[in-house]
Amino acid sequence: MSLRRTATITALAAIAIWSCWLAASAEASFTSFRLASSDPQLKLQADFAYEPAVSANGRYVAFVGIVASKAGIFRKNLQTEELAAVALGRAIGGPSISADGRYVSFTAAEDLTTGAPSADGCTQVYVRDMELGPARPASQEALGTVNGAYELASVPVQATEPRPIAYEGAGEEGCPGGGSTAARAVALSADGRKVAFTTIGRSDLTAGAQELARGATPTPPLQVAVRDLQAGRTTLVSATLNSISAASRGESVPQEPVPEGAAVAGVPQGRVFPGLHGKETRLGEEAASTAAISADGTTAAWMGIDVAAQAPLTRAPRVGYPAGYAEPLWRRIADGPGAPTRRVLAGDDPSAAGCPPECPGGLDLAWDPQVPEPTLLPQGPQYGSYVAQFFQGFPEGSPEIVTPALSADGSRVAIVSTQPDYGRLPDFGRLDPTKAPTTNAFVVNMEPGLTRGQAIARLTEWASPDFSNAVNNPIRNIAISGDGTRVLFTTARNAFPLAPPTLITAPVTQLQPAVQLYEVNLLAGSLALVSQGYDGEPANREDPVGGIRSAALSADGRVVALASGSSNLAYGMVNSGSAVLVTEEEDSAAQAGHQSVSALPAQASAETTWQISATAHPARDGSLLIDVSIPGAGVVSASASAPVPVTAAYANGPHSKRSGTSSSGRTASGRTASSTRGRRAVRGTRRAGPTTIAVRQVARAQLQAGDAGVVELRLAPAAAYRPLANEGDGLFATVLITFSSPGHARLTATLQAALPRSAASPRRKPRAAARGQRSRRTRTRHRA
Repeated sequence: MSLRRTATITALAAIAIWSCWLAASAEASFTSFRLASSDPQLKLQADFAYEPAVSANGRYVAFVGIVASKAGIFRKNLQTEELAAVALGRAIGGPSISADGRYVSFTAAEDLTTGAPSADGCTQVYVRDMELGPARPASQEALGTVNGAYELASVPVQATEPRPIAYEGAGEEGCPGGGSTAARAVALSADGRKVAFTTIGRSDLTAGAQELARGATPTPPLQVAVRDLQAGRTTLVSATLNSISAASRGESVPQEPVPEGAAVAGVPQGRVFPGLHGKETRLGEEAASTAAISADGTTAAWMGIDVAAQAPLTRAPRVGYPAGYAEPLWRRIADGPGAPTRRVLAGDDPSAAGCPPECPGGLDLAWDPQVPEPTLLPQGPQYGSYVAQFFQGFPEGSPEIVTPALSADGSRVAIVSTQPDYGRLPDFGRLDPTKAPTTNAFVVNMEPGLTRGQAIARLTEWASPDFSNAVNNPIRNIAISGDGTRVLFTTARNAFPLAPPTLITAPVTQLQPAVQLYEVNLLAGSLALVSQGYDGEPANREDPVGGIRSAALSADGRVVALASGSSNLAYGMVNSGSAVLVTEEEDSAAQAGHQSVSALPAQASAETTWQISATAHPARDGSLLIDVSIPGAGVVSASASAPVPVTAAYANGPHSKRSGTSSSGRTASGRTASSTRGRRAVRGTRRAGPTTIAVRQVARAQLQAGDAGVVELRLAPAAAYRPLANEGDGLFATVLITFSSPGHARLTATLQAALPRSAASPRRKPRAAARGQRSRRTRTRHRA
């Protein structure tokens, strides 16, 4: 069985087990965007707003911003339009909100329990109870604390009373190692009582009484913890494999922090505003944590480093590991200290030991070096999940750090990854080893008993082997609804070759594409553009921060909030580079059925409805039979277009001319490669250009029909494309049927089908890999 066939079967198994992919529904529809970052009493918009978080019930949005010259975290009631301040101060960001909107967690450098600036300059994580404190508009809120409204969440594991985590080297000079931080939108449980956070610097997170007495800070940096505010308990989540294994055997041992650091921490990207409150103020995206907690508080996920110290590996890591490589990790913390840490892309996978290529969608830590020796570029794994942002080995940098997102029960994880899909595109990245691979979007089912090939559902795919191509722009952030049915992601990419999910909105064709927001409906198997402006165009790029910065959604995925600097999303939007807006998904409401008896219908008209319809079925000779129902006499034609690999060839010499030769052996002018071979000596030497994926007409048929009825067209692929049709499961194509008749408008219909393999053509097997390397033949896979 070929790798291509194996990938198809595995993908179908994943869909059957993980979710029921139904036929794509009608085009997704969203309400017009309305501005959430505004104060209705003062009739002022926020000067700057981003990092939105939506409550599970869809009634509230929390965000970072500046309103009436006051910087901080704000909460908007989408039903009453009331805007309330959550907390005001400097170095503040990373809001998450409880299901009912009552609690908001965030990161701040103020000591909000006392209202004074942080004594050591380190950030800490807090939770605000919005039912406590004065009920007054945000514009009237005073800088500082509301007595009793704030709870400290970043508390050491062994602290008997809530106190901030202490960091090594912190003091009057600031907090050089970094403080406690929480990620946006995913750090708070639905009841607002559990908070996931990351300790950035070396701290006393796990210090005992004797160590505290000596003033020691023994906990290594980059650890993940969860604070249970109800129980008054902090739990180390990112524990070592040894301590977890001991606990699973019933041994009473404390959870040990990972010596080299357990989690990736992104570089703060917040915007600095001078002069606010008489000092420099940094707002938003300050929370560098990549730790998420599920709505029910049972599960945590994070972007892990030093994975070998936290979870079992099937292969020894390569050079550049652990700090140069990041992989999403998952742990069901509700199961106690013996609960294992699992790798999202290769956790308890029976087939992982054979990767690659036996486990499509699995993980390979020992991916062969992509860069020829000698070189200064990293020889560590460039795939897997992705190279960490702080590992600056690639000349053009590495993919951005993106926090995993969890469904309400923690069983589904939405992630981005550079993981290739084995069996389909094994050579991506080898054309230019100086280009870091870009990220794609995935959803993974963490229920036990599934191989990763069964559990992983890929949502996006590369559209070209060239990672510098715009069609391969990275996925920049990701979110999943609480019920696990919808996924949001942002990207400037404009090509989505997978089906499902099938793109059901018009492709973005901007010359300089801005980052857009897309929604995947996992039940319908559809992909839709959400960031559509009132002018009918996608979000525009007014400045360097144009497009979509980040987004969040409610538990059922119907309410979507986004941050954007684009000017065409809502009328009258005025800001300093970003605003928070809200839209809602629309569809036909479910209604109870009823029975009625109506009058007899009118006599049907004998007039034929002027329309066409078509179906397709394969023939054994390798052609595709198209049955077309036509309303009268006229010309019927059908053409099949398919994405195929195309290789450019260029001639060099004093009398040379440029022409392109496709991988199928046909030049751009239509002549075969053999017919032009005799001219090459005159034109000079030829060199092969890069291979790309291009849509070409691969088959066409036409006939003259004398009357209404059903006619049959036979589509056979052109000789140049027959080898592609005879590979794997055939050549997937889009068929355009047209019908022309004098005195009537031309009718068209479109369907998707595969030009089949010829029955006489044996199914090809993949070429054997030489010296452990995969076949360098670039293939394109299409699914109907």
